[in-house]
Amino acid sequence: MFSRNRSTCGVRPYVRATCNPEPGWLADFLSWWIAEDGYADLSRAGQLRWMVRLENDQIAWHDTEYEAREAHPDNPPKSVTFIPATVFDNQELLRRDPGYVANLKALSYVDRERLLGDAQRGGNWKIKPSAGKVFNRNWFAIVDAVPAGGIVVRFWDFAATEKELNKPDPDYTASVLMLLQPDGRIYILDVTEERLAPAELERTFVNRSRQDAARFASEKRRYSVRWEQEGGSSGKRESWRMVTLLAGLDARGIHPQNDKLVRAKPLAVQSEAGNVYLLAAPWNERFLEHMHGQPELPHDDIMDAASGAFLDLTSARNLQARSYQG
Repeated sequence: MFSRNRSTCGVRPYVRATCNPEPGWLADFLSWWIAEDGYADLSRAGQLRWMVRLENDQIAWHDTEYEAREAHPDNPPKSVTFIPATVFDNQELLRRDPGYVANLKALSYVDRERLLGDAQRGGNWKIKPSAGKVFNRNWFAIVDAVPAGGIVVRFWDFAATEKELNKPDPDYTASVLMLLQPDGRIYILDVTEERLAPAELERTFVNRSRQDAARFASEKRRYSVRWEQEGGSSGKRESWRMVTLLAGLDARGIHPQNDKLVRAKPLAVQSEAGNVYLLAAPWNERFLEHMHGQPELPHDDIMDAASGAFLDLTSARNLQARSYQG
């Protein structure tokens, strides 16, 4: 932008830009105006500073133009300032779309802190996905029973090839059994995390799916099996083979969209809102430990399976099935 920022008509050229907070080069560039907690330092808002880019591509900052010119007589400085703003400063937007603030409040925790943030100081420039901020163990309530009705899916995240199993710390095959109630509440009924050889994995996959199907047929709940389908023709062939193994069941592979943390956000939003419950069982602590630790833990198999289950249950094709009672 600087290379095009010129004028011959007497109007002083300048660059004015708007942005949303996010860690990265811009946050580093504006760090003098940002407080330790990541929000704007209002005592510095709008104050001019002077920058000179050095030969090593580093930036030298000065409080006054005089200081900058004294320190770098052959390198004219540029002035910079930062003026924080919040959505509440945009009164015309709020008048025309009064529900927009509700949209921001419905975001996942990290996105909400960035895009809504503090009502006076704006969004948070330093927050990023870390343990306890993507998912937090305190967001999940444990219950002893689940209500009747609803639809159920067990979603698998496979990670069991011979090559992977020979690694020092191979990935797990994880599955999450999840129930969606007509009122939108989510119940996690079972979580598995295993390192299995391919033949053993196939037997486990088929047996567990058949057992689930028999159980939920007796409970008059609709049941389906889903798994993350690998890309390419090999992934399609393997999914076709797995569908044939589960003939008679609602089973199919799902090709994932977006990265893992993006796929996890819808479930994270519902968890923080208190709409996700765990059925009391020995796996509860492992699930809570795993979810709370994302994305810093070396494995994310359970999170992937949980996200996949939630996205499938809340997909468009299942919206009308919320009231299914058999």
